[in-house]
Amino acid sequence: MQFNRVRLEGEREELEIRIGSANVKRKLAMLIREGDLVLEERRELEPHEEVEVLAGYEEPEEGVPTERLKVLRVKRVEFVG
Repeated sequence: MQFNRVRLEGEREELEIRIGSANVKRKLAMLIREGDLVLEERRELEPHEEVEVLAGYEEPEEGVPTERLKVLRVKRVEFVG
């Protein structure tokens, strides 16, 4: 299977998380799957391009400082060739 672009479809979300709790990992664009939370504005990527993916985070608690992250919740991944 040959392809030269990875196209992501999904919904933009803004998550409120506890400051410093974001667990971010780098992943090749061709390994992104449905349900991943991608920290990337673009929806069309090169297959071997590294992308930051939110692997985990802590929900905010009352009285604890929070931060907001804009993510793309991937609904569909299409390989275009």
